[in-house]
Amino acid sequence: MTNITTWDYEIKGPDSWATLCDEFTQAAQFAYQSPIALSHQETMTKNHQAENILFSYEAASFHKEEINRTIHYVPNDTKNYVVYREMKYTLTDVHFHRPSEHTINGKQEAIEFHFVHTNEAQENLVVGVLCTFEEQEATIEFVPSTDTLTFNPIEFLPKIPSKFHFEGSLTTPPTKGPIQWFVFDTVQTLSKDFLKTLPDHHFVVNNRPTQPLNGRKIYYFD
Repeated sequence: MTNITTWDYEIKGPDSWATLCDEFTQAAQFAYQSPIALSHQETMTKNHQAENILFSYEAASFHKEEINRTIHYVPNDTKNYVVYREMKYTLTDVHFHRPSEHTINGKQEAIEFHFVHTNEAQENLVVGVLCTFEEQEATIEFVPSTDTLTFNPIEFLPKIPSKFHFEGSLTTPPTKGPIQWFVFDTVQTLSKDFLKTLPDHHFVVNNRPTQPLNGRKIYYFD
């Protein structure tokens, strides 16, 4: 196998990622791949709040990077974090996929933001927020017109805290796991002005298709 580490969403797209190099092949062998099709009818309600996550978000400075046609907003400090099972996971990256990678009750949305967190053991926890676009009265006013910007990640989170929780993988190569995933089931609205900030080449698909559940448990916090 030729050790090719470049990938994309077209010629070297999701269907071929696992064949591009040994690292990608090994990562794809993790059984619980992401994203997945989420359904309220196929979840287990979880009332033990110790298994939920605590957000500690505030306004912070971010800089913009572009990787494989995906724009990433990388924090310039480590003050934003979440706590899960009494462990701190620092926010290390914010990015989006169009259209959404996860589906909820069979519906795919226009865009999905991922908030990637990392703990001291270099383990990841990802929070997903699905959005539609609105001309007016959007719940999220996010118009990143410069390469350096300041925003509070809490502004993306729905006021209703209900969410799915499951074990999965990264959705880009190497698609390694296990990753703790929390995906809000309330769909937010994002101002269409956001689209005006994107270069033309970002009006392409950059989502991975949903993957088999393979018997994993999906939990739900209401």
